[in-house]
Amino acid sequence: LEKALTPPVSRERLERAVRNARVLDLDPNDPTFKAALQRLQEILKVEIVRLTQKIRSGLNQRTLDRDRLDVMQQLKDQLNGMIQAAKDAGIDEADLEDIERLRKKVHNIVEDLKGSIRVFCRVRPLSEKERNQGDTDVIRQIDPMTLEITHHTKSLDLMAKTETHSFRYDAAFAPGNQDAIFADCKELVQSALDGYNVTIFAYGQTGAGKTYTMNGEPGGKEGIGPRTIDEIYRVMALNGSRMKYTVTASIVELYCNEFLDLLPRRDKKEKRKEVEVRWDKDGKEVLYDNLSSDVCPKAQDLRALLARGMEHRKVAQTLMNHESSRSHLIFIIRIEGESKKTGERLRGKIVLVDLAGSERIK
Repeated sequence: LEKALTPPVSRERLERAVRNARVLDLDPNDPTFKAALQRLQEILKVEIVRLTQKIRSGLNQRTLDRDRLDVMQQLKDQLNGMIQAAKDAGIDEADLEDIERLRKKVHNIVEDLKGSIRVFCRVRPLSEKERNQGDTDVIRQIDPMTLEITHHTKSLDLMAKTETHSFRYDAAFAPGNQDAIFADCKELVQSALDGYNVTIFAYGQTGAGKTYTMNGEPGGKEGIGPRTIDEIYRVMALNGSRMKYTVTASIVELYCNEFLDLLPRRDKKEKRKEVEVRWDKDGKEVLYDNLSSDVCPKAQDLRALLARGMEHRKVAQTLMNHESSRSHLIFIIRIEGESKKTGERLRGKIVLVDLAGSERIK
């Protein structure tokens, strides 16, 4: 600590010294420790002002290319790193409000550059049954965004013919793992906490792996749903000193053109009312009448709610899958944040949809 305070003083040396002091469990009231921490905070506050001024000026004067995703992603990473360094140094959250607002702005520029609608494709590997009956892979991944499909046919003269077709997406996985899939939509959680509405849904043929991608399995193979829940509460915990959050959730099923509330009533004698769907008076938000919702203070509460809803989902055997979901499942997570200092409120929503399979049931 004394060496770190010896000129020339640098942020890197001070951060390393403070980190080591904490590892060694040095008394926070030690005069040298306090002096080093105070000096570090002073340096960081100056750097925060310089960084925010530089980025804000660049955005306003168009000297920064805000249409380039790599440029904006780099700025976002710089802001996130600076905010985390400031928090680690013990800088008060109230002193970070300006850079937090800028981070939010840059974050949403990044998400907009990625596209308001993004299409990912995930290819399921062959099942054991398919391999046993001699099926072969016809899809090849060309690059992280492109898939090539080989189609074998026979012409009228019975000559074999091979055709290939390429398809390009925002991202392609063949099949990828659950970590990689969630990594591409993880940042949308931050958008919801910033007050935006986000929807992720899985579409595809029965047996293609939609429910596995959305819900997954225990033991490190959890899908987008459980990982989204964990990420929501992780980010909320990081902002807990300056924001107060309330999370409520509902699960609705669309089955045979009827909307059903999948959360069981606490009073079993209470008759289940039909869920009705309508637009709000401004035509900007979809509302569900007679749909129950639960407040979920902890991640385990929201996970339990999702499990309860899944238990009540309509399933039926199909030719493709012994336990194929025959309904659309809509998992709605509403997040309301309130600034402890200013009282400003943000309302965001994440909707996760697991669509039914496509073939008809006879």
